[in-house]
Amino acid sequence: MLILDVRTRWNSLYLMMERFCEQFPALQAAAIHQRFKLKADDIQAFLEEATLLDPRFKSNMDRDEIWDRVRSSAMAAIEKLSEPRETHVHAEEEEREEDEDENYTPPVKQKKRTALEEFFEEEDSKLLSTQQQPPVSIAQRVEQVIQLYRSLPPIPTKDSASFWWWKKSDALPVLSALAEKYLCVQASSTPSERVFSTAGDTLSPERSRILPERANMTIFLHKNC
Repeated sequence: MLILDVRTRWNSLYLMMERFCEQFPALQAAAIHQRFKLKADDIQAFLEEATLLDPRFKSNMDRDEIWDRVRSSAMAAIEKLSEPRETHVHAEEEEREEDEDENYTPPVKQKKRTALEEFFEEEDSKLLSTQQQPPVSIAQRVEQVIQLYRSLPPIPTKDSASFWWWKKSDALPVLSALAEKYLCVQASSTPSERVFSTAGDTLSPERSRILPERANMTIFLHKNC
């Protein structure tokens, strides 16, 4: 991970340049590789999808073309997760068939059933056939989850999006896995360190009686204006 310069930390500029020189071959290779070249349209699409998966601001990006991209990403994620599982299931079925072949026993001659028993068996089979539902495809499953997420109201901006997705992981498993990728926490702690430094400069001993709301607004204006 790269190191960024912090004005309130000694030797941070030197450490940043030292790490950059150390990782320069990897950075140069990444800059040349086509996989890491993101165009402005790709970055804009990523930001739109991330905003759509944020339950606080999803109403700002409620457009069909963005939902189509999220739907495609969800289907690709499900197909990727289902591939090794299907292989594992096939292997278990083959092992089970081999065990059955080894432990094969001739069938036991069954007793002849009466007409009443056959009637009850037919009624039970009809009841089971009416209760069984056809299997749901991946596209239908993704569409159901998306429609459920779209029907939910936005949450307040002060709430945590990560905690909301954690609570909804059982009801929205597909989108919850996507949200973990889009709404990830940044790897560097430099911005938070700078906010702490700004707060230390703002909340001086001469301003010890400032209200918390005004202190938050002052720090916000200092960092964003």
